[in-house]
Amino acid sequence: MSTRRVIFLAVLAVWLASLLVGRVDAQGTALAETFDDPSLPGWEHSPGAAVVDGALRVESGGFAFHPGGWSDFTLSVRMRWLVAGEGALALTYRASDVGEYALVLNRDLLILQRRAGGASADLGVVPVDPVLPGEWFQVSVTVDGDAHRVAINAQPVLTVSDPEPLPAGGISVNVLGETAGGFDDLILTPAGGEIGPGATPTRAAIAPTAGDTPAASGIPAYRAGSWIRLGGPPGGLGYDIRMQPDNPDIMYVTDAFAGFFKSVDGGQSWFPINEGIEISPGAGTTAFCVTIDPHDYDTIWGGLQLTGHIYRSTDGGQTWEQRDNGLIFDERPRSVRGITVDPNDPNVVYAGVEVGTEVVHRMGLVRGEVYKSTDAGLHWTRIWEGENLARYIWVDPRNSNRIYVSTGLFDRDAANSDIPNGVWGGVGILRSDDGGQTWEVLGYDNGLGGLYVPSLFMHPDDPDTLVAAVTYPADPGGEGVYVTHDGGDTWRKVLDADFQWAGMDAVEIAVADPDIWYAAAESAIYRSDDGGETWQRFFMGTPDREGGLPIDLQVDPRDPYRIFQNAYGGGNMMSTDGGETWVDASRGYTGARVESLLVAPGAGWTVFANNFRSDDGGVSWTGLGFLARAFVAWTPPDGSGVHIVTGDTYGTAHLSSDGGATWEAVQVADTEGKPLAVSMAAAPSEPQTIYLAYAEGNCVAARGDNAYRACFEPRPGLFRSRDGGRTWERLDVPFADVSILEIVVHPENPQTLYVGTAKGLYLSQDGGLTWQHVDAVDGVALSAGALNPDLAQMTAPVVFDVVFDPFDSQVIYVASGPGTVVRSTDGGVTWVQTASGMDPNEPIVDLLPDPNRQGVVYAASRLSGVYVSTDGADTWRQINEGLERRDAQVLGLSEDGTVLYMGTASGAGGAGVFRLGAPSQPRPSSPSSTTTPMPTPPSQPASPEITPTTAPEARGRGGLCGGAAALPLALVGLAWVWRRRG
Repeated sequence: MSTRRVIFLAVLAVWLASLLVGRVDAQGTALAETFDDPSLPGWEHSPGAAVVDGALRVESGGFAFHPGGWSDFTLSVRMRWLVAGEGALALTYRASDVGEYALVLNRDLLILQRRAGGASADLGVVPVDPVLPGEWFQVSVTVDGDAHRVAINAQPVLTVSDPEPLPAGGISVNVLGETAGGFDDLILTPAGGEIGPGATPTRAAIAPTAGDTPAASGIPAYRAGSWIRLGGPPGGLGYDIRMQPDNPDIMYVTDAFAGFFKSVDGGQSWFPINEGIEISPGAGTTAFCVTIDPHDYDTIWGGLQLTGHIYRSTDGGQTWEQRDNGLIFDERPRSVRGITVDPNDPNVVYAGVEVGTEVVHRMGLVRGEVYKSTDAGLHWTRIWEGENLARYIWVDPRNSNRIYVSTGLFDRDAANSDIPNGVWGGVGILRSDDGGQTWEVLGYDNGLGGLYVPSLFMHPDDPDTLVAAVTYPADPGGEGVYVTHDGGDTWRKVLDADFQWAGMDAVEIAVADPDIWYAAAESAIYRSDDGGETWQRFFMGTPDREGGLPIDLQVDPRDPYRIFQNAYGGGNMMSTDGGETWVDASRGYTGARVESLLVAPGAGWTVFANNFRSDDGGVSWTGLGFLARAFVAWTPPDGSGVHIVTGDTYGTAHLSSDGGATWEAVQVADTEGKPLAVSMAAAPSEPQTIYLAYAEGNCVAARGDNAYRACFEPRPGLFRSRDGGRTWERLDVPFADVSILEIVVHPENPQTLYVGTAKGLYLSQDGGLTWQHVDAVDGVALSAGALNPDLAQMTAPVVFDVVFDPFDSQVIYVASGPGTVVRSTDGGVTWVQTASGMDPNEPIVDLLPDPNRQGVVYAASRLSGVYVSTDGADTWRQINEGLERRDAQVLGLSEDGTVLYMGTASGAGGAGVFRLGAPSQPRPSSPSSTTTPMPTPPSQPASPEITPTTAPEARGRGGLCGGAAALPLALVGLAWVWRRRG
C-alpha cells in the first residue's frame, strides 16, 4: 500500500469517527434489513455506500452504521466481494464510544478484534476457505456475554471469549483496502427474542403457504437473491496459461467457452476477468490466447475464438479494450491462436490467427494468418497467410527481425489437405529474418518429421535453440519432440510419441534450470533433466481423473519442478515434483458443459454434476472416476443409505448404496460408438424400477436451432431395470430411430411413463411394453411457430422435458422445441401453451417443480437463463440476478426447495454450475473423503485446521483516538494490509 493510501485511510478514520459517535438505542429491538430502500432509513453511511439492485454496495473505504443498543444477539448478513483486489470486508458490533468488536474477512483469513481505550487485541485469527469475487456468502456471529461464535455459510469457524466484554452498541458494515463489497439480508435477533414489530420483514421470515408440504420451510430458492458462480466442476476447453514473471503467483488462463480467468494465489483459486469483452447470446466469452507484456506486467493481451477480436488490458485484466483495427473480418470465422509482444519494443505486437473454411472432413479445414502491429495494437497489418493456422510466435531477443511461427494443431486440418486421398497437408515452422516481410518454411527438408507443430519454445539462454512438438497427422513415426541448435536450419528428434497416430501437444523449458525440459501428450507428461537427451514419462492426472489433452504448459520461473498444464477436457493441474504427481488447480475456473445434475437427498450440500461430486455446495469437486451422464437417487424406507444409479457413454451403469462412497459397474447394453445416456428415471412409488435412455451426442449438445437433424440418428433405445439397476432389458419402442431426451414415471403408478423424443411425446401404461404417440401435444407445441425456417417443416415437436406436478398427477408440463411450454390438467388428454412471460420460441430444455411448494416450477432456457412460475406455469418471470451465463441446460433442487443448482451448456462447452440459495442446515460429514487438496503456494504456509481459539493476552497498538465507533476499522485495515504484505 502506498504512503498516500495509508494517510488517506487515517484521515478517513478520523472523519468516520466524527460521524459515528453517538446514538445508542437502549431498547435493543430486532433488526431485519433487505436493503431495498435507496434512502437507507436508520443508517448513517459514507458517500461510497448506496443501494444498487436490491443490495448495499460499499466502495473502498466506505461504511454503513446502524446505531443501537444490542448486547447479546445473533447477527447474520450476506456478503460478497464485488471487485478483485487487495481488501477486506468487515462487520462491527457492540460499537459505541467505549469500543467495538470488528470481524474482518479477507480472501482466506478471518480476524476478530477487540478495540477499546486506544488499544487493539486479536481475539482470534483463523484461515478460511477462499471466496471468489462475485460469490455471496453468509457470515453470522452469536454473542452471549463474553462468548463470540462465528460461522461462515452455516459452518462454525471460530469460538472465542473476551473476559472483559464491551457494552452494548450499534453495528456497521465496512470495506477496507482497494476493493468493493456487497451486503444484503442483514438480520439481528436479540438473545431469546424474535423479530419485533418495528423490524422490516425479511425474506428469511417466509412461512409455508396453504397447500405447501411441511418440508416447505426456509427461503425458497427463487427468493434467495443472487446466483453464485461455483467455478466447477472442472471441464471445458482450456488453452493458454501464463505466469507473471516477477510474481508467478499471479496467473492467467483462457477457456474457449468461459473466457479469461486470473489467480493471485498461485493457482489455488481463480476468478473471471471478462469485463468489457464481447459475449455471445446466452453464453459467455470465447477466449483462446492470453499474453503478458514483458515490458509492463499489468498489460495483458487476449484473443478470442471465432470472432477474431483482440483485446488489451492495462490493469491486469480488470478492464479490457478492443484493439484489432486492420484485422480482416469477413464471412469466414477467425480465431486468434497466439499473441506475442516484441521483447525489445512494447509497441510491436504479433498475432497468429486461424481462418475457417467451409470444407469439413476429419476436422475443419483451416488456413492461417499472422498480423503485426507497430503501435501497440491500434493498427494491424497482415504479414503472412498460408495453409494452416498460426499458433506460437517467438521473437529473437538479440535481433527483433528474426521471428519464428509454429503452425498446426491436432484437431484442425490444413487447407492444403486432400483427406479422401490420404494427403494431410500442413506447413511446418515459419522463419523470417526481416521482421515478417518475407518467410522461409522449415519442414521435412530441415529434419522435422511432420508439418503440424502445435507448440514451440525458445531456450531462455540460447535463442538459436528451440524445442518443437510435432503431432498427428505426420509421417509414420514422425510424431514427437524435436530440437534445433542452429536457429531452425536443422532439427533432430529427441523423443518419440508413445504410439502412432498420437503426437506431442506441448513443450516447455524451465527458465530456472534450462536443462529441465517438459513435453506433454494426452494424459502424459515427459521430463528431461539433461537438455532433452533422456526422458522420463509420468501419468498426468489426479487419482480421480485424467489430465485431458494438454494445450499449454507453464513452469514456475522460481522452481523448475513446479509446473502447470491447461487442457482440452478442462481444468488446470499442478505438479510440484516435476510431473511425477499432480493435483487439481481449477477451483473457480471451469468451462464445463453440464448435462446432468443430481442434488442428493438431504440439505442440499451434496450435488453430482457430470462425472464429479461436491459435498460442500459446489465449492470443491471430486471426480467419480467414470463418465456419469444421468442420475437417479432414492432413500429406502429403512433409511439404510442413499441409493444412486448413473448411466454413462459406454453402455454401462454404476450403482451405489452408500450415497456415492463406493460404486459398482454393471453392463446395460452392447453398443457401438459412444451413445450418450441422457435420461434416467426411477418410479417414485417403486424406485427399484428404473428406465434409462440414450441420445445422439450432437443432438443434446446443440439443442438449438440447427441441431435437430442430429437427433434423428439411430440410438440404442430405451432400457428398463426392475432390480435397482443390477440387470437391464431393452424395450421394443417405436422411437428407437431417434434420440430419447427425457423419461418421467407416474408418481403413483410405476407402469405409466412418458418419454420425450425428437419426434414428440410418447406414453406407455404397461411399463414400456406398448406405446402411443401423444398427438394432442404436437399441434399445440408447434403452433408457437419457428423463427428458424429449418424447423418450420417439423411434424412433431422435439420434447426436451416432461414432468408431473408433485401436488396433482393430472397436471403434466412439457418443454418442447421449437420453443415453448405446454401443460395438461386432465392427465394428458388436452394441452395448452403456458409460456406467458417468456420470449417467443424460448428454448426451454428443463422443467423442475418444487415438490414442497404448490405451483412453483422452474424452467431452464438455453438463451435466457432461468425462469420461475409460482402459479403452476400460468405466468413466468426470469430469476437471473448474478447469473453471468444464460445458457441454462439442467436444474437440480434440494429436498426442502431452498437451494437451486443450474448447469450451463453452450455448444460443446459451458461455465459449470451456478447455485441460487444456500443450504439451511449444517453440512454433514460426507461418506466420501477423497477431495483432492488444493495446492499451497510456496510463499505461503499451508493453512492449519480450523480450531477454536481463546482470547490471547491483549497486545496494545496505538490508535489515532479512542472511543470512535468506526475509527478502529481503519486501523484494522492497516493491520490487515501489514499482515498481507508482511
